Amino acid sequence: MSIGSRLAEQRAEHSLSQAEAARLGGVSREMWGKYERDTARPGADVLAGLAGAGWNVDYILTGSTRKLRNRFSAIAAANEMARLAAKGTEEFRRLQTQFFEMLVQSYDLEDEEEALLASYRACAPEDKAQIQKLAARLAPEKKTKKPLTQPETNDHGVK
Repeated sequence: MSIGSRLAEQRAEHSLSQAEAARLGGVSREMWGKYERDTARPGADVLAGLAGAGWNVDYILTGSTRKLRNRFSAIAAANEMARLAAKGTEEFRRLQTQFFEMLVQSYDLEDEEEALLASYRACAPEDKAQIQKLAARLAPEKKTKKPLTQPETNDHGVK
């Protein structure tokens, strides 16, 4: 299911017309239609307007029913980074789209990690022990930091 189809689904759940949903997002009905047809993607301002009206934006973006966890801050930061980095409107739109796509990809990774963790939790204790051993063997070895030590001093407290 696409972002556009989830937008249409959410709109139907809120018993709104395209024009009414568009007003919530601060866009025209024509633009809203493009969102639902997946020929355009809503930006952070549109999603923030929908979230403020009680829409599940996390579901719209990912298809997951998990609640947002500070993701609007990330979207706002991506928009601000695009604004600061852009030399013109065209460049801003390109960067905004790039940052937005990166954010959506991070959702996909989080879903994969949650699925892996759910599978692990369903394992028997002896299987969990085997998985932990395998993960320890496969994971790159972490470099351990040397503990901080106090410089040696003489009897008078001088280093």
